[in-house]
Amino acid sequence: MMTAMRYINGGLDSVYTGYYPNGQIRAQGHYVQGSRQGRWTYFTPDGKITSVNYYLNDDSHGTDTVYYENGAIEIIAPYRSDDRHGWFCKYAPGGELMYKYHYRHGFLIGYTYEQADGTLIKEIPCRE
Repeated sequence: MMTAMRYINGGLDSVYTGYYPNGQIRAQGHYVQGSRQGRWTYFTPDGKITSVNYYLNDDSHGTDTVYYENGAIEIIAPYRSDDRHGWFCKYAPGGELMYKYHYRHGFLIGYTYEQADGTLIKEIPCRE
């Protein structure tokens, strides 16, 4: 993998772009004080977005989105300080919600899923 970095602030801050051998962009994002910060976008070798992730001081922090090859959303995953926090949602390639897991500070506290008729069942709590 080739990379291109534009350094700012004596090298601690930079704009990062990584490339596949075919020249397509593999990843784009920013480093601040040497850590990943903000939005990072990842791509397939043919240029399609595979995921958009958010970081704060190198930890996952924010709502990450993972995409199917057809461009549809596969996963929406909220993070806080590198822990899942909120509703983690998984979708079918056609866009239908398959299930939702409810996390608090990295711990699963409940879940729900779609029934065969398309309705979501009430949240099922998990032990804390």
